[in-house]
Amino acid sequence: MAEEKPTQEEATTEAKPAPEEKPETPASPPKKKKKINKMTLEEIEERLKYVQETQGGLDSLYAQHLLQRREYLLQQKQSTKKSKSA
Repeated sequence: MAEEKPTQEEATTEAKPAPEEKPETPASPPKKKKKINKMTLEEIEERLKYVQETQGGLDSLYAQHLLQRREYLLQQKQSTKKSKSA
């Protein structure tokens, strides 16, 4: 005849499997943030894109420091090309 439908509580308990215990592994230390002074030009460009998207512009102090570092790295790159070609 008519089958009985499980109540809302019974349906949710059946759908969820018992939580499995995960073996404890030593947690690796969180990744340290890299200082702007140690970043490469590629890393600077990536961070600038990220800041542009998340903060909606480059007005923050962090973004200004990234821009300064990018200019410095570009100047170094140009000066090394000039010295190699001379």
